[in-house]
Amino acid sequence: MLGALAISVQSIHRRRGVARRMVSAVADLARARGYRCVVAPARPSAKARHPWVPMEDYLGWTDSVGRVYDPWLRSHVAAGGRLVGVCSRSMVVDEPVAFWEVWARQRFEHSGDYLLPGGLVPLRVDLETGRGRYVEPGVWVVYDL
Repeated sequence: MLGALAISVQSIHRRRGVARRMVSAVADLARARGYRCVVAPARPSAKARHPWVPMEDYLGWTDSVGRVYDPWLRSHVAAGGRLVGVCSRSMVVDEPVAFWEVWARQRFEHSGDYLLPGGLVPLRVDLETGRGRYVEPGVWVVYDL
């Protein structure tokens, strides 16, 4: 099995099939090396519009024709990927509150959960410890070769 870490495409190049070509290139590389599958964590592209919805629930959503709701996950499925589960700690960022205040351009005056621009889940701020912790889930996608 080949594990892919991430595919990132600058916004000016999105919606042109670049990411899908990159997924295909990774699968081609895996095949050439004799691997039987590729596994990758995917960051659902529309999840940021629903930061309070647990990823497990979000994965069950479908669009009006019964396809996977999320466009990026739907693209993986259309390319032959299988959504096999939630990667609950795909990215963890634990930083001082001051870091988060600069990054989010806002003050955090109370401990609790705060929405971040583009965040898939809320940021948890703990003023007692002076830390903010962002634990972003992803989705495991497997491509059988």
